[in-house]
Amino acid sequence: MNKIKEAWAMVKLSGRVLGRNPFLVAYILASGLGVSVLFGAALTPVALNLNSGNTQFLEPYANVLPAQADRKKLTDRIEPHWAPLGATAAAVYFAGTLIIVFFNVAFLASVKRIINGKKVTFKEGLGLAWERRGAVLQWALFSATVGVLINALKGYLDNWLARRVLGLAELGWRLAVFLALPVVAAEGLTPLQALRRSGDIFRKTWGQTFAGGLGIGAFQLAVWLLVGVVPGIVLFYLGLYNTGANYGLALAGVGWMPLSLILIGLVGESMLMVLRMVLYVFAVEGVVPEEYKEQECAWFVAPRA
Repeated sequence: MNKIKEAWAMVKLSGRVLGRNPFLVAYILASGLGVSVLFGAALTPVALNLNSGNTQFLEPYANVLPAQADRKKLTDRIEPHWAPLGATAAAVYFAGTLIIVFFNVAFLASVKRIINGKKVTFKEGLGLAWERRGAVLQWALFSATVGVLINALKGYLDNWLARRVLGLAELGWRLAVFLALPVVAAEGLTPLQALRRSGDIFRKTWGQTFAGGLGIGAFQLAVWLLVGVVPGIVLFYLGLYNTGANYGLALAGVGWMPLSLILIGLVGESMLMVLRMVLYVFAVEGVVPEEYKEQECAWFVAPRA
């Protein structure tokens, strides 16, 4: 019962920070837009090449996949191009990771200021991330390298036990880095230093971390069922089974459910980002924001690191 109260308090705390500072969501939107533009720019030459047959784009990769070829011939065609293709893919992957890390650091740095009672704007948050550009660049390179290695191992391992071990290692990695980005945003440490710092903070706050994550997940599910699924089903029913079929209304009901899931997921991800910095601030600084009642947050304050 205690953990339920703790989780609910964390959901309210994260929700209040986000509700009073809705511009924070813009960081996640900007991150998604930036990655979309990047991958769109990278894939456009390929699409143009495949659709038009114009050999000016990505020559000589246009015909690297013949319509009918045995595996040996296909391998012989592709093998000479693995190096440039791999380098291009790695560069795009790193650039995408860098965009995500930069905007996440801007988000987290803004939250830290807000929790400490200061005002901040979207532009100022970007400035805070730019101040940490060295740490951002290092973390993006480190994170992208680990991600590539994990995905490469997934592709090569065909042993059930090895895959389970790798899965546990991946879970351990995700838990270890959960608070690493707030450390980067707040302290500008190197990746290895941030990981060690993150591990120390996680050991102090693991109960609150899991409770808060579950609370936000439950909140997302409840809101989606209430404002996404139920209205969607009602619209679908009215469109098909009310007097005179209205297929537009039925389609609107079907479309609203996934759309609302995306919107609620965006809010939930933003709340989780807020939670990560809240955990960091409370664990490291022992700060209780003045704007929140002490009894709601006192259980959450950890000893000063």
